[in-house]
Amino acid sequence: MARNRSGLRKRVLSALMGLGAIVIPLQARAQAAEVGTDSQIARVNPADIEMLVKFEAPEGEGDPEEDGTAGGATRSQHHCISPSPSYRELTLLLPIAQSGLTTAQHPTFFVYVPPTTASQAEFVLRDGDGDGIYQTTVSLGNAPGILRIDLPESLPALEFGHRYQWSFAMICQPSDRLQDWVVDGWIERTELDPQLASQLEGATPLERAAAYGNAGIWYDTLSTLASLRTAQPHSDGLANTWENLLKSEAVQLGQIAREPLLSCCTSNP
Repeated sequence: MARNRSGLRKRVLSALMGLGAIVIPLQARAQAAEVGTDSQIARVNPADIEMLVKFEAPEGEGDPEEDGTAGGATRSQHHCISPSPSYRELTLLLPIAQSGLTTAQHPTFFVYVPPTTASQAEFVLRDGDGDGIYQTTVSLGNAPGILRIDLPESLPALEFGHRYQWSFAMICQPSDRLQDWVVDGWIERTELDPQLASQLEGATPLERAAAYGNAGIWYDTLSTLASLRTAQPHSDGLANTWENLLKSEAVQLGQIAREPLLSCCTSNP
């Protein structure tokens, strides 16, 4: 296990130091990785920064779902759009396949909300048979930006190998829910591979994000990196790492890569 962790750390540290960076003892690098993530990221060459956290889509996950909602497509006429010089669609933060893996019992979901006149939205999680598992309303008072929705710990854990569908609907007209602006995607819980588990043990948050991305585990990659950005909101290095992840070939969400992570939202089960 120690050998696997060391290999991951060396790969991440190599990217962090960048080509031509000042050489310092490996022990000092490891200590800096634990406590100085922001200062190290700031030294990364622009050409190397995407090496920090890359997403490798699992085999068979490269094509969009054929259900009419891939790529953030919607089912309404956008009745609750607010005028904006830089209009963007309501978009789930998912790879182009609109589906992704997680190892978490209660994963976190992310969605970009554009300027809107709607004050609330609805998040719904369903099992593979379409039966509802969880439903909550979310305040949109801080939009536009990227909202995070945490699945409550009180719910039963997602089952291994099961696909779940989740949707996010902006409630444009509360009296007529047919006018909702809706997007949906998929999530599947997978077991933690022993090799990946050994890499994660004792790893820093940035190393964990890199390991999840290399393993093709989208939701855990995104939530780990988002937590880092929330903890260090003024880090240009983390902002660039986030942007490069969303712009990557398997994701293609460059249009919202610079949108802010909203500090809070209110959910009502």
